[in-house]
Amino acid sequence: MAIPIFVLGKQRSGTTWLANQLCEHPQIAGVQHEQHHGIHESKFFANVYGRYGDLSQKRNYMEFVEVISTSDYFRLVDATKEYLYSLYPATYEEVFRAVMDRFAEARGCSHWVEKSPTHSPLGPWLAERFPDATFVSIIRDPESTVSSSLGMAAWADPRMVDQGGVRRSHIVRTVAKWRYYNKVILQLARRTGRNLVLGFDELRGETEATLRRVCEFLDLPFDPAILNQTYAPNRSAGGGADEARVLSGGETALVRVASAASRLVPVGLYRVIERRMARARGHVPLPGSSFRLHPFASDAGEREPTRAAGEA
Repeated sequence: MAIPIFVLGKQRSGTTWLANQLCEHPQIAGVQHEQHHGIHESKFFANVYGRYGDLSQKRNYMEFVEVISTSDYFRLVDATKEYLYSLYPATYEEVFRAVMDRFAEARGCSHWVEKSPTHSPLGPWLAERFPDATFVSIIRDPESTVSSSLGMAAWADPRMVDQGGVRRSHIVRTVAKWRYYNKVILQLARRTGRNLVLGFDELRGETEATLRRVCEFLDLPFDPAILNQTYAPNRSAGGGADEARVLSGGETALVRVASAASRLVPVGLYRVIERRMARARGHVPLPGSSFRLHPFASDAGEREPTRAAGEA
């Protein structure tokens, strides 16, 4: 079996950059595609795990396979319906492990990497279910994280550019999640010793030295290929996104106040909120972004986003 590597961190903290660099190492396999800025997020344990009930029941397993086999991630790892059905009976984590191990083996890799920021709060849970896994996490300062988050959000919601109330609400929510994710990440590092925590500025300012440290942590020889950059950085820039990124003096102060206040919120409360959100997600369709990939070279004709019955 290949060794799993989970990249953790808040959205807009550099997780895509870090994971893409890991994928450059000849011993690390990662699921990448240009339409996902390179590394693709499975979101499997945040959005799929438990959605279809007990997979030991054949009917549940069939529904699970019919949906996930059409998702971008499982198409990219060549997890066909036939292959997924051949794994039955299997739990959610056993399916994911089998799919990723097969993917790594086909590429002659000893490790595979998965990056989904929404998996960050699940770090301790993942550590239990994947006892041989290692974790590499990245933390960015709150002001830069919020600025980048506003820029990205502006692509979908122009109000992020000039509507103060909408922006302030987004800032507070982003800071709260930033604090929660980072608390869990740091706890995982302290309690297991299996989580290497990096700073965004550290990776940016001393890229080679930082990636050498990552290789040492993963017990892999450093290979200069890990410094290659196949995919352009996933930046929120251009048009309204540029405007949205600029924080006013009041917004900068709000980030600092929210960051200080969030220190007082115990991780347990965040987890209660997260569990409630997870239950709510179980009653809505899977994210459309998981089914939007254009056809691969082997596909014939344009391929529309695919949903199975019950997921429309």
